[in-house]
Amino acid sequence: MRSFGPPIVVHRELLRGIYFCLGAVSMCLGIIGAFLPLMPTTIFILIAAWCFSKSSPRVEAWLVHRSPFRHVIHDWRTYKIIPLPAKYLAGLSLIICLCVLYFVLDGYGLVYLLVSVSLVGLYAYMLSFPHAPPPESDRDLQRTEFGSLPHG
Repeated sequence: MRSFGPPIVVHRELLRGIYFCLGAVSMCLGIIGAFLPLMPTTIFILIAAWCFSKSSPRVEAWLVHRSPFRHVIHDWRTYKIIPLPAKYLAGLSLIICLCVLYFVLDGYGLVYLLVSVSLVGLYAYMLSFPHAPPPESDRDLQRTEFGSLPHG
């Protein structure tokens, strides 16, 4: 039996460092997106929250409970909501991106078609998420389905 060397082991600390760096970059991009038009904020903040949940519980706790973006993260984690302005901005960004790609990919019709279909598919998937929480009675029903009693 032939051995190909020791298995590659990714150390937990290295992985935490990678997640932390990705979270920091996503957080920076989200903050920049809050001030620049046509740059999304919500998706970068959600990515940052996920990365920090894997790397730094302390930073994640700050982001979820104290940051200006806490409501976006709470709505996503609780109800899988994408705010309506984020959907509109994503649609506008998609249109601009497709227009730019039309000129950049001149002569590469098949590539443009594949990219266009992929982007439109992603946008359709994003539109399938609700943009507002369910009515209060539906929230109470959801709480009881998962085992906790609604407050009377």
